[in-house]
Amino acid sequence: IQYILKKIERYYAGEELKPNSFTIEHVLPESIKTDYVGMIGNLLPLGSKLNEDLANKELGSKLEGYRQSQYTTVKQFVEKYSNCDSWNKELIIQRTKELAKILYDNIIEG
Repeated sequence: IQYILKKIERYYAGEELKPNSFTIEHVLPESIKTDYVGMIGNLLPLGSKLNEDLANKELGSKLEGYRQSQYTTVKQFVEKYSNCDSWNKELIIQRTKELAKILYDNIIEG
């Protein structure tokens, strides 16, 4: 998963994330046991301190925290989903499909 997040960040920002420079944030917390919590659409790269600070917070608080991130993919996430009241299965699946298409069309094939 880290490899994929690094490649997506490189696609958007022009530079790849450095190894061990980020942790994987679950927008919908891992503590919520669902079959979609581990999907790429629910994941973001975050610095470890910020990730720790936002653990198990509600979406609104997380979005505010995400604004502090230096990563382009996180900034784009905030821009796109800042008006969402909740983060749910449908949004996770939709974002997973979008990221998969970007990954395939521009990174794997491109």
